[in-house]
Amino acid sequence: MGYAFSDDGLNWNRDDSNAPGPSDVNWDSEMLCYPHVFECDEKIYLLYNGNEFGKHGFGAAILESM
Repeated sequence: MGYAFSDDGLNWNRDDSNAPGPSDVNWDSEMLCYPHVFECDEKIYLLYNGNEFGKHGFGAAILESM
C-alpha cells in the first residue's frame, strides 16, 4: 500500500514509510489490498485484506497520531 497526504487536495506528497507493509510470514506476507479508511468514536481506522485478496484474513490498524 502507499500513503500520500495533501494540505489542499490538489498537491500531494507521497510518504510510503507511514503505510503498513506486508509481514514476514503471516496472512498478509504476500499482498495487502482493498484498503478502507474510516473514522469511528474520534479514531481513524484502516481495514485491509491480506494474501489471496483476503482469503486468509483481514487487518485493522488504528492511527495513533497525526
